[in-house]
Amino acid sequence: MDRTAEYERGLVSIIIPLYRSEAFILDTLQTVFDQTYEDYEIIIIDDGSPDDSTEIVRGIGDPRIRIFQRENRGPCRSRNFGIAQGRGEFIAFLDHDDHWLPDKLAKHVAHLNENPEVGYSFGPSQFMDIDGNRLNLFQVPKLSDITPRDVICRNPAGNGSVPVIRRVLLDEVSFTVERDGQPELMFFDDEAAGWEDTELWFRMIYQTQWTLEGIPDCLTLYRLTPGGITSDAEKKQAAFERGLERARRYAPEFLSLIH
Repeated sequence: MDRTAEYERGLVSIIIPLYRSEAFILDTLQTVFDQTYEDYEIIIIDDGSPDDSTEIVRGIGDPRIRIFQRENRGPCRSRNFGIAQGRGEFIAFLDHDDHWLPDKLAKHVAHLNENPEVGYSFGPSQFMDIDGNRLNLFQVPKLSDITPRDVICRNPAGNGSVPVIRRVLLDEVSFTVERDGQPELMFFDDEAAGWEDTELWFRMIYQTQWTLEGIPDCLTLYRLTPGGITSDAEKKQAAFERGLERARRYAPEFLSLIH
């Protein structure tokens, strides 16, 4: 069933969790305000941040920004909460310290509108250092004919600030679990923490008929930060194992062939 009518057509809901984000959030939000595609809302989830991140955002006073403050529950549950609040036909994620180039939303929305079978649009990224200087390093993924094996072996998006996704696709792969004594709607699986992006992308391609497809334009700048999970091989391996264990719930035979 087409549930697109439940959401505002053309609107992009941009999900940005905050935690110790005061050093970067203004610059990150400026890259959203600079977008040539202007039909968006910004959903800020203050994940119990101990600094002034939220007050900085509140001071902007832009009516497109919606702020939600919660106790600290981690990035997975913050993004899930943000998705649930979204009113848009499309969902985009932006980490508090990453940047978008001005044509980011316009090109992904056009890609999705021109290709109704595509549920998830992505593309290459360029790395930048802690100070925001661009590096001559890129994530250049395979862009078409994406298979479940491609997703498992090499996350096509590369990082969470890349994809723009149809909300109806996220709804198709959602599930409900009990957290803190209450039912909670899940998109990202918090028990796959550290590999939650890839596990969700895999669930999308394995459980639905939607296509994952990229565009060649490099439109995302991904900040490398000391001590992050992407810089720690042991943390990455542990996250990978957690994610695979969660994916085995619904794809045991497939995963037995590749791991």
